[in-house]
Amino acid sequence: SSTVSWHTARDNIAETANYFAIVSATMEKIANEIFHLGKTEIFELREPAPASMSSSTMPHKSNPVICQRIAVLARHVRSLSTICIDAMVHEHERDARCLWSEWLAMPQVSIYTGTAVSFLVDVISGIEVRTDNMRANLYLQKEKVVSEWLLFRLGNKIGKMKAQEKLHELIRQSDNLNKPLRELLSNDSVTGTILMDSDYKVLEKPELYVGHAIEIIDASISEIHQMRKTDRGFFKSE
Repeated sequence: SSTVSWHTARDNIAETANYFAIVSATMEKIANEIFHLGKTEIFELREPAPASMSSSTMPHKSNPVICQRIAVLARHVRSLSTICIDAMVHEHERDARCLWSEWLAMPQVSIYTGTAVSFLVDVISGIEVRTDNMRANLYLQKEKVVSEWLLFRLGNKIGKMKAQEKLHELIRQSDNLNKPLRELLSNDSVTGTILMDSDYKVLEKPELYVGHAIEIIDASISEIHQMRKTDRGFFKSE
């Protein structure tokens, strides 16, 4: 129960609407990545698409309809959440204009967010991952993709600023002269004395450089498992 009249305490409604806006924006971010990575020129991911979602004019084309719907729903939720913020500013003790604004907005916010969640579960459950295209796209720049790794490797020996200047110089030469970066690195008087044969393997296979990605993923999964053990109310379905 509340100690003040519910007519004037609208912060809970506004907070709920904005929480839904944040959740839906997160879902749109995921859907947007899948949308872009599914383009013909990239084609690393594709949402599960039944025949009914193929292009109406180009039979070979599969449109990312579900991801598009998630994005549209999320944008509407964000817009509607601002109405709930505005509705906090009642005139005196009770203002039907604000209350009715909420009553129109909140059902839509709830329905749109729930629908977007359902759509995203469907997408993630059946997403098509094209590892062959991921590798091909990674190899478009190949050696240069691991310039960060090279910066750290060289920086430990000659300092970050000097390493950065040297890499900028050699990468520009590689572009202008159309020469492999590995060749320039091995022939350079500075980098050639630092890098070893094992280092050049990373240049040949940039997929070997994953940084701390595995540790971050493992830590995130462990954190979620721990939350599920300690917060049975939130994860009651588990």
